[in-house]
Amino acid sequence: AGGGLENNNSSVFTQLIDLAGGPDKASFAVIPSASGVSVQSFEYFKKTLVSYGVKPDKINLIPVAMVDDDSTEEVNEATWMNNGNDVQLAGMVRNCSAVWFTGGDQMRTIKCLVKNDGSKTPVLEAVWEVFHNGGVVGGTSAGAAIMSKAMIGGGNSIGALTHGVLTNFEGDDFSESDGVLLTKGLGFFTHGIVDQHFDARARIGRLIMALFHERENFTYGFGIDENTALIYLGKNKKLKVAGAGGVTIINTAKAEITFHNQLPEIKNLVVSYLEDGDMLDIQSE
Repeated sequence: AGGGLENNNSSVFTQLIDLAGGPDKASFAVIPSASGVSVQSFEYFKKTLVSYGVKPDKINLIPVAMVDDDSTEEVNEATWMNNGNDVQLAGMVRNCSAVWFTGGDQMRTIKCLVKNDGSKTPVLEAVWEVFHNGGVVGGTSAGAAIMSKAMIGGGNSIGALTHGVLTNFEGDDFSESDGVLLTKGLGFFTHGIVDQHFDARARIGRLIMALFHERENFTYGFGIDENTALIYLGKNKKLKVAGAGGVTIINTAKAEITFHNQLPEIKNLVVSYLEDGDMLDIQSE
């Protein structure tokens, strides 16, 4: 989901729950690792799922986070940073039919779930088990950005078009105007680079520049609008759009880029737009 997911978006939530086994059988592991208000993010998502018929005891908070939630005086959620290594939490994830990542800062999720040597924490290993067993792995905003192998970590379109791509950044607050930060995501979605808040934040420029940088690996970029979801049906390799907006699909297979006074000129770019209910057979492309 591209962020700004409203609780009355029945198209997204009913399909999410149905893919997870239906209201009576679906069980969710919610990982708020990206959020600055992790408990609030969990409670909002839980309340929404319950309103669509999911049983409350089947919605599990997986306490992995980096930032303290000021709504909980008795708990410092910043102490949850290393909980990705907790094998008991991994077991909770493994027993669910769906895993959901909340919004926030996608770089936090990578820091919490990927070890310094690049290997997976036990909790992330468990998410992959859910995925390989046919479960649902999803997320909104930052939870969408992490899905692709190459992940956009920050930056805006003007910065990307004027300064290009950065692949190394050591700080905590990447300046949006310095370019587009491109790092490694979790890799659940292998067909291209995912971007979010696409319509509201004018991100087509940064996605295009990220695609040119990763051209040997990907030719497709998927920009997801707010209150909208891109659903990938892995068994039949189909993409489906749900929600209030749409998904912009960028194809750079035949695109050309040249620079004039250090600014890019881009030709032969193919741009498509899919809306609620539209489907794409990714194999036919």
